[in-house]
Amino acid sequence: MTRIALAAAEQLADAVDAWGMPGLRALLPIAGMSVVEHQAEQARAMGCDTLLLLIDALPAALTEAIDRIRARGLPVQLARNASDVMAACEGARELWLIADGLVAAPRLWRAAGLGEAPLLLTVEDGPVTATLERIDAQTRWAGLARLTPAEWADLGNAPADWDAQLYLLRGAIQSGVAQYACEPSMFVGGDATLADSLEDAADAQQKLLTTSSRVETGLVGRFVVAPMLALAAPALLARQSSGNVALLTSHLGGIAAIAGALTGHIGVAAVAGLVAAIGHQAADFVGRFRPVSRVQRGFGWLGLMLQFVALGVAERGMTVSGGQWHMGSGSNAICLFLALTLLLQRRIAQRLAQWGPDFLLAWLVSAVSVVAFGWRGGFDLAAGLVGLTLVIPILWSVVRDDVATSHAV
Repeated sequence: MTRIALAAAEQLADAVDAWGMPGLRALLPIAGMSVVEHQAEQARAMGCDTLLLLIDALPAALTEAIDRIRARGLPVQLARNASDVMAACEGARELWLIADGLVAAPRLWRAAGLGEAPLLLTVEDGPVTATLERIDAQTRWAGLARLTPAEWADLGNAPADWDAQLYLLRGAIQSGVAQYACEPSMFVGGDATLADSLEDAADAQQKLLTTSSRVETGLVGRFVVAPMLALAAPALLARQSSGNVALLTSHLGGIAAIAGALTGHIGVAAVAGLVAAIGHQAADFVGRFRPVSRVQRGFGWLGLMLQFVALGVAERGMTVSGGQWHMGSGSNAICLFLALTLLLQRRIAQRLAQWGPDFLLAWLVSAVSVVAFGWRGGFDLAAGLVGLTLVIPILWSVVRDDVATSHAV
């Protein structure tokens, strides 16, 4: 055990459950999970190997949330006082403090991971940050901090009725721990918030989902599938196996698309290709909210390769079904255009890639073209149409840059 995340599930939210009982901030719903589950996933992404949870009581809903966190691979220990925290931290080299109810975008967590520990994130005092813990007259705690053993060495001396997390925070401030000032706009814009009500949680969820949908690649994926996934996010993220199921769907769809392409059944190939592409995008969507293992990442690339193979072998469908032989078809050109789109998205210009082709568009256009103009002619036509969706944004970008340069001169 080397790095521990100390979260809390103690503060009551301005919300009640179905029986009219007040609920905890840590159990407010956020993107299909509870706030504490979201914190656990973010902490694990930053390298924390244990979640230490401060509690006053253990309601059934919190027990279920803890079980889900453990099922995803992060051990959870419970603590009720400073002595429990002190015992749990024995042998650890770093302790992350996470404010009760904090919901933050990954960039705030990355800011907390900058430089050497100890480090305390702060933010300017203002109306939007008024619920955060005050440090001084101008500054408040931004909800995250990294401490070293020196900062919790005297935790055992804390009074029995003192909150262990606040004791550590106050001790770090008094000892002069380095402070990193965050932009107030993060809290104003909703990238970080201390969720105290269902409305706060809903706003934070909308911000997270909106941010994730902006990085989709391809026309159909961006404007059709991404909004559908955002609507289905609570159901997708509430299930522990949703990412793996989406990957399996992508692989099976890719294999079926290969079979349909080889046997000349364009309808089967297109439907299976669409299923594979949607499954791959769904797995990628889920992966943005949960850390994925190296094995899962490898299976994601395998699903992508299967889709390329399905389109690449589509030229042989006419050969197998009609006994004809030819060298290449528009399906190879489509593969090239899709590869260029991925290159744009990952290395050069993400904004261009958002308007480029994707597998969903490729299969839709190919199916219609082949039905209308035959196997080989249809794929050639589809290649031209798919290529235009990539070439036109690039040319438009070049023209705009030239115009901007001429005006600048």
